[in-house]
Amino acid sequence: MTKPVGAVWRVIWSNPYTDPPGGEDRVRVEKFVPYDSPFYNHCPPEIEEKKELGKWSVYWSAVMAPPRQLSEDTLKSVRRKRLQRRMEKKYPLFADQLVEAEIEVKPDYYEGKTDPEIQAAKDKVIELEKERYYKYMEEVKS
Repeated sequence: MTKPVGAVWRVIWSNPYTDPPGGEDRVRVEKFVPYDSPFYNHCPPEIEEKKELGKWSVYWSAVMAPPRQLSEDTLKSVRRKRLQRRMEKKYPLFADQLVEAEIEVKPDYYEGKTDPEIQAAKDKVIELEKERYYKYMEEVKS
């Protein structure tokens, strides 16, 4: 797993069933902190002063670099190795036959092909993560 590039600290309206008073946004303030900053693990003072107990809460989330997409050949190899390991651990005597049977049941999956709906959802999430990542990296450069 890769190391995060930073974290985002937010002050957010804490009650999901009500709206903030005065038509305020649900996110009051947001600050990106690089990984090497002293405030990566500790709330920055400008965030701390904006929260109000019982009304506004402080949230933290890591910002990771966008993930790499595996090629079909790599995915095929990974999926088959994981299946082999799983079967050898659970059923050592019959592992080879069970692996063959499982590959017959899901041939496309073990050839490295992903269901189009699942791939579309994954691509959408990755795109949102990339947008977020590049947005925060621009803040650091400025």
